[in-house]
Amino acid sequence: MESNSLEINRKFLLKGHKGAIYSLTNAGKGKFFSGGADRQIIEWDLESGEGKLIAHSSATIMSLLYLEERGLLLVGQTEGGVHLIDLKERKEIKLLKGHQSYIFDILWLEEKNEVIFSSADGSISVWSADTFERLYHSQLCQGKVRKMDLDPMKKSIAISRGDGAISILSSLDYSEQKKIDHTSPINVVRFSPDGKDLLAGDKMAHLHQIELSSGRFAHSLPAHYWAIYDIVYSPNREFFATASRDKTIKIWDPIKLQVLKRLEGPKVGGHTHSVNSLLWPEQNVLISAGDDSDIRIWEVKS
Repeated sequence: MESNSLEINRKFLLKGHKGAIYSLTNAGKGKFFSGGADRQIIEWDLESGEGKLIAHSSATIMSLLYLEERGLLLVGQTEGGVHLIDLKERKEIKLLKGHQSYIFDILWLEEKNEVIFSSADGSISVWSADTFERLYHSQLCQGKVRKMDLDPMKKSIAISRGDGAISILSSLDYSEQKKIDHTSPINVVRFSPDGKDLLAGDKMAHLHQIELSSGRFAHSLPAHYWAIYDIVYSPNREFFATASRDKTIKIWDPIKLQVLKRLEGPKVGGHTHSVNSLLWPEQNVLISAGDDSDIRIWEVKS
């Protein structure tokens, strides 16, 4: 049953891309970046909805990460490279090539000053954010390695794997602390606010809540009709959202694991194709993007 106390309305429909959008990332100061199949990186303003082209990529963009203090934008591509763009100088300063296929995600470990890349080649790599030299590489599986997440205590890293498993690695030395097995490929993982549980979305549209201490699947439910591609918590952790290939976004109660709102169809101005990426930069702002080449900014009131 949906919640009447939670109101979500589409504030902006942003048109600027000419192909599927695969990644969204914060840009600081009320702005965010987007990138996708048209190889364009666009900076958007949350208040006005205006966008400006800031860079072109040589290949389809799968992942983005902005290191605001350094003014560096990391751009992960389908060809397995990560381009470093100095936004102050508006130029590329380096290409990191450590993988053979798509860079699905980029994770920032601020305390260690390192970044981690996950790839469709089944591996991860760790790089120094000072020298941008590769420090570590690990072949986790033969399937795709998609999303990663750092726990609230910043001690563990969860990694979704295409072979159906989830790897929990130590953020200290990247050794595997735990391997949680499942039957369907895992597309996305997200730690709970207290770090005790893990949310996982799989290719078969199921949402799982996993107790990390035991590795037990406490809850598993059919959450969508098609694969789940992203999971994000609201800044105050009161809600989380899921995005799916079935063209829908769902807002959840994280305690009861109940759907509070469905953002789907023309009535609410929902997406017309797969929803690939979510960003929840402010409590009252949710951003979504997908295969329809449009970005939607949703106003959240609770």
